[in-house]
Amino acid sequence: MGLRRFFDNASALLLAALVHILLLGVLLVSLDWRPRAVDAPTQVPVQAMVLDEGRVAEEIAALKQEELRERELERERLQSMEEAAEEAREQRLSEERRLVQVQDELSELQQEHEQTLRSRSREEEERLEELQREQQRQRERLDQLKRQEEDLAREREAALAKLELETSALEEQARLAEEEKTRIESELREAEERKQAAERERRRVEEQRRLAQAEEKRKAEERRRAEEEKQRLAEEKRRAEEERKRAEAEAREDEEARRAAEAQRAFESALAEEQEELALAQARLRDKLLAEYSLAIRAAVERNWIRPPGAPAHLACVVRVSQAPSGDVVTVQIIESSGNRAFDSSVENAVWKSSPLPLPKDVGLFRRDLQFVFDPEG
Repeated sequence: MGLRRFFDNASALLLAALVHILLLGVLLVSLDWRPRAVDAPTQVPVQAMVLDEGRVAEEIAALKQEELRERELERERLQSMEEAAEEAREQRLSEERRLVQVQDELSELQQEHEQTLRSRSREEEERLEELQREQQRQRERLDQLKRQEEDLAREREAALAKLELETSALEEQARLAEEEKTRIESELREAEERKQAAERERRRVEEQRRLAQAEEKRKAEERRRAEEEKQRLAEEKRRAEEERKRAEAEAREDEEARRAAEAQRAFESALAEEQEELALAQARLRDKLLAEYSLAIRAAVERNWIRPPGAPAHLACVVRVSQAPSGDVVTVQIIESSGNRAFDSSVENAVWKSSPLPLPKDVGLFRRDLQFVFDPEG
């Protein structure tokens, strides 16, 4: 069974490769390898007084550009054919290498078959015959691929020959166009010379007429300037009067603006003084309320404090208290001891007994964490 699977896979691989090569061959044959016809330049009757040298040059340049474009298209087609031929050649070489591999494997299998001929059944012999037939089919396919490759080579050579003929034809057309350009340029030069002679005569007549007109125009210009000078003096007088009125109006507006600015500055100054006094009053009131709040807490703690026996006088400590918004004491901590443990403990007890602590009159002065100095003699 392993031998049959191996040859089935090999046959499928070769068949797939053959199908791809056939498709490539069909694609190459279906391409249009015929050269495109190049229109010969149209012979236009030349009129010496109308022809434009720039237009002729543009047409010749367009013909050359079209020639280069056609050459580039043919070069690209040829390159495409060469690439297709190269791909077909590589495919054929790959098939040949694969055939050699299959032949080697077949040879090994034949040797094995000879060694085990007595123990093999009729089925193995039929498989060997099938392999031989498959080998023959592969040879036929390779022969077909070789013929296709030769056909592609002939087509490529024919295309090269055709490209050379078309290139020669285009070069001949370019030469004829260049000769036509030379002839047209000669006619243009002759027409230009006649045109220049006529232009010189026209300029001479035009100069005489221009001199006569210039004299008449000079006299009319003198009359016009005199009238303009008269109008200018009248306009300057009118503008001077308008400027005087405008200056008086601006002076009145400036005075009114100055008075309004002084009134605004006075108002802003008074307002700033009032705001400063209000801020000072608010600060004094806040300090007063804070002092009252602190005194109320200290008084509450002192009311609940009991001096420990034997505690010396003039002891003090710094207490930190955390409280809830209701004034209930949450934590009590001595952050700066008095040096007497009994005194510090009595202060802590007094704080706990004072819970809830007094609240400030202004809710905005409430502090969750308080710190104060407890000094009963202070």
